Amino acid sequence: MHGRAGNRSRDSSRRHGAWAVATPPASHQTGRHQDCQLRDDPPLMPTALGRCLTKDGFELTFGTNHLAHFVWTETLLPRVTGRIVNVSSAGHYSARGIDWDTLRTTTSVSGLPEYFVSKLCNVLYTNELARRLADRVTTYSLHPGGVASDIWKRRLGVFAGLLRPFLITNERGARTQVRCATDPALAGETGMFYSNERKQRPSALALDVALQDELTARSRVWVG
Repeated sequence: MHGRAGNRSRDSSRRHGAWAVATPPASHQTGRHQDCQLRDDPPLMPTALGRCLTKDGFELTFGTNHLAHFVWTETLLPRVTGRIVNVSSAGHYSARGIDWDTLRTTTSVSGLPEYFVSKLCNVLYTNELARRLADRVTTYSLHPGGVASDIWKRRLGVFAGLLRPFLITNERGARTQVRCATDPALAGETGMFYSNERKQRPSALALDVALQDELTARSRVWVG
């Protein structure tokens, strides 16, 4: 996994926009197996200031929140033996489906529809991995909650303060992913969605096996 394969993973991750995962973990560098892979990403949403695309021509939010992490996860799979935790969002409930033709363009003004689709993809991919790796890996997707991170200030400026009473701290926002990554009580569960540290049923689309398989198949082609 080290050497050329690792370099290809980092290069592809950069092309698709996931700078947040561009550095290999220690287990990747030393050849040890990973007990857990926690996948998170910035709550990236495009703006109306122009076409937000990756270098490979994919809509930026989709490229960052799904494709780049797909490359990273698939590259590390031979060394992952414990858990894979994907940080999604309750926003996936708002996705109406995946229009494959619009994944290479930015069509909305707010960027929210693209964000919702990218978060749906997180849950779809998690569930596909649960079926594919059932004999050696457990997978979890989750909603961390509305966290009071600086993303709101960057997007809303002075109006961000209006949201603060409705947001939770970063520490509280980390609880669900930490539980999914470490709680022995969840070791026998896989392909589940969690919110507020509890299991929660994801959207009907996220449970569509055919859609899960199609997303994975298309992603393999897209990332080469």
